[in-house]
Amino acid sequence: MNDKNEIELIQVVEIIHKNFKSIFSFSVIVSLIIFGLTFLLNDRYTSNATLMLTGGNEENQSSSIMGSLSKVANISGINLGGTQSNQIYFATETFKSRDFFKQLVEDNLILVYLKYPSKFNDDNDELKKQDLNVSLLDVYKHIYLEDFSASIDDDTGFVRIEFTHQSPVFAYEFLSLIISKINQVAKNKELEKSERSLVYLQEKASSSNQQNIKQSISYLIEQQLKKQMLANIDENYLLTPIDSPFIPREKSFPARFIILIVSFIFLVILSSIYFVFSFNYKKQQ
Repeated sequence: MNDKNEIELIQVVEIIHKNFKSIFSFSVIVSLIIFGLTFLLNDRYTSNATLMLTGGNEENQSSSIMGSLSKVANISGINLGGTQSNQIYFATETFKSRDFFKQLVEDNLILVYLKYPSKFNDDNDELKKQDLNVSLLDVYKHIYLEDFSASIDDDTGFVRIEFTHQSPVFAYEFLSLIISKINQVAKNKELEKSERSLVYLQEKASSSNQQNIKQSISYLIEQQLKKQMLANIDENYLLTPIDSPFIPREKSFPARFIILIVSFIFLVILSSIYFVFSFNYKKQQ
């Protein structure tokens, strides 16, 4: 049985050696054709950034103080702030939401650049005159969600985001817009919530006669005012870049050299298999 297998292996080697020129020529020609076809694909560039949660250390330091007031806050219906992990997940899920995307493309030209990447370098005034049918939902599903990605590093808790586009400049500008918008959205949401909390706390303070309750409410009011101050003085309210977006100089797709090598190896294997099976088929006739 072993001798038979050894003979068959030798035959395979002999078949490949005998047809080596044909195998090599076919693989080279076809792989070069595939390589040439890759130039029909548009070059795409990826800009990325790494973000960290803003003010995470301050929240940890004050967690013990805030914990002592949690009962009063719960009675008042006030959220004293979530954990860092909750805020990180809030950010990544917001990135992927339709509502967030709608705010990103308030400028219709951005929607056009996403749908028609080649028009990024066109004159903006001329684009506004053109009747371009662009579906927001279509761009969101088939372009934004495919070309943008956000992930969390489990070890560091940092958020890594990236965006790919035909224009390296637009990839950088759009990613910068995403960072600016997520901070703006989080800040506006927190300021609105804080304003409602202040109104409620002030009403409770005026209606309560217990001194200890008034002191607790006073502290909660102080925290809400502090929260508003921090929100208004820091542009990066939720996420701070530790590795900012950049204009990529090297394309991320297509990887033409890798495509050439992989296609050549695949074709060598495929054509070798063809000649071996062809030999066995003729042998059985």
